[in-house]
Amino acid sequence: MATLYVENVPDDLYDALRKQARHNHKSIAAEVITLLKENVPTAEELRKRRQFLQKMRALSSQRPLASRRLKKWCARTGSGEHIYPRCERGGEMGPARY
Repeated sequence: MATLYVENVPDDLYDALRKQARHNHKSIAAEVITLLKENVPTAEELRKRRQFLQKMRALSSQRPLASRRLKKWCARTGSGEHIYPRCERGGEMGPARY
């Protein structure tokens, strides 16, 4: 495990750190490690974030589920422009249940 030494820490920052460590019942070193873990992402954390972002982009590019269900309902029932004007275009109008 690596060792980290920090010099020239401003007094007000050190006092705030000491107060926070005391509040959390930790040493200053343990508090610094906690803060680093919470605020500096590791390579593994960055990989997980990229995967999450890819999944969210894939989901956002899909047509909303309600719109897909409406399109299926329109196809199944033969409904179209004469009953629900937006039905053939996959709009929001149509029955509440499909």
